[in-house]
Amino acid sequence: DRVRFFLLSGLYRSPLEFAGEESFAEAGRGLERLRVPYDRLRVLRADAENGGADHRRALGPSSQAASGRAVEAIRGALAEDFNVRQAVAEMFAWGREVNGLLQGGESFTAGDLDLLIEPFRFADESLGFLELSQQMAPSFAPPPEISALVDLALRARESARRRGDFGEADRIREELSSAGFRLEDTPQGPRW
Repeated sequence: DRVRFFLLSGLYRSPLEFAGEESFAEAGRGLERLRVPYDRLRVLRADAENGGADHRRALGPSSQAASGRAVEAIRGALAEDFNVRQAVAEMFAWGREVNGLLQGGESFTAGDLDLLIEPFRFADESLGFLELSQQMAPSFAPPPEISALVDLALRARESARRRGDFGEADRIREELSSAGFRLEDTPQGPRW
């Protein structure tokens, strides 16, 4: 996926500037910047579908319209001489907007989350380098046993942090990361 992202991010009429492994590492970082907001939305969507937080608020009309504008901006860039570089720039802009909306830790309705996800879906259907279609299974939520184990590990990590045992907290984080769980520390506590 890093190779595909690197190749598609260049202008097809210009030679690619390849700097060895650093080019692929940079492409990987770019993909991660796009996947993080999508993954956050996906987790919130699964939570909303499973009757999660009851303090949901609706997206404002300007945010709802922004989703449609993001899709149109990506579509427009691709229609303009298949300008993937501009389409990717639009995706980064949308990712920043989503991160801003999610910053407050609020929950949104499932329908609003679908609106926020739509630009990512459209871009993936058009370009395919995010490989989101492989991740979009409706039942994303892990089995309850896995959730309970991760929550237990997070509580142990938080306890270690409160005691000032940052080495232990980092070790727990690294173990969860090596098991494939991406943690995000927020003012409301850690998310995975």
